[in-house]
Amino acid sequence: MKLLILWFSIVLTVTPCFAGVEVADYISGKDKDNYVLLREHIDRIMAEKDKYYELCFRQAQEALILSKRELDRRLEELNELRKSVEKDRSQFVKADTFTMKAEASDLLIAGIDKRIVVIETRAITWTAALGTFFLVMQVALWIWFQKRNGRKS
Repeated sequence: MKLLILWFSIVLTVTPCFAGVEVADYISGKDKDNYVLLREHIDRIMAEKDKYYELCFRQAQEALILSKRELDRRLEELNELRKSVEKDRSQFVKADTFTMKAEASDLLIAGIDKRIVVIETRAITWTAALGTFFLVMQVALWIWFQKRNGRKS
């Protein structure tokens, strides 16, 4: 196995990658500018792949940062919505509390209504009594003036 790895590393180092160059030209030394060793070719490919993966990684990081910002913005909006809901909720009264206080208010109002009826009844009674008293006084004075004026004539 070690022998295979050693042979492969030698082949990568020495073997040229031909770009349209005949093997005979390589062996004879003609057109040395038109060939590249396989190792150099693979190194260039790896460097390009590294650049590509680095670019992809940077783009993924930027996308992650943008998505985090968007998530933070949405969470902030949700927090504001929660605060407004809590504020609205604090303005409402629970049903059992409202029922209990409404019943107490109804009892108080019923007591006040009874007192008003009693006061109005007394007022009507006193008004009728005073009206009757003044009517009787008027009739009595009329009779008295009639008798007094009638005796003088």
